[in-house]
Amino acid sequence: MEARDDYILTSSDEAFALGEEGRQLALSLSAAAYEKTLKSILFALKEARDERSWNDYEQNGVRDFSNALQGTATGMLRQACCADSDDAFSMNIYRVGQAVSGVARLRSLTYFEQTQFDRATRDILALFREAQSGGLAEKLRATYAATDPTIPREYANSLFPAEAA
Repeated sequence: MEARDDYILTSSDEAFALGEEGRQLALSLSAAAYEKTLKSILFALKEARDERSWNDYEQNGVRDFSNALQGTATGMLRQACCADSDDAFSMNIYRVGQAVSGVARLRSLTYFEQTQFDRATRDILALFREAQSGGLAEKLRATYAATDPTIPREYANSLFPAEAA
């Protein structure tokens, strides 16, 4: 077994760098989870459009799965931002997650109607393409920057993406 001294960080710069690396990793995992949420919603919508059916069983299964993915993504974003669930920024982080995940759009679908599903599919597809092009990561980085503890709260609030409002 190694000695405890092998695990002690020797300077605050090293501790900061290690913490920053972990937060960046959590931020990238969050972006990947949001993208996976969008992809799963797109698959579900395609299946519903192909079968022309959206019954309660399908709705509940898709919503439960996408809510779980969104919860994981939002949790990772909160970890990256070092925000507790009762933190002042927590609601803004939640709002950003709702806007980029597409889950709220999925909740609006109650029964199969072609026009409604076409519109929802276009909306989710636009979010997915934005995620693939880096727009999602940019919004998450803006959220991350707004929660930096070294900047004043008034300035921090202006850094949040528009989705946080």
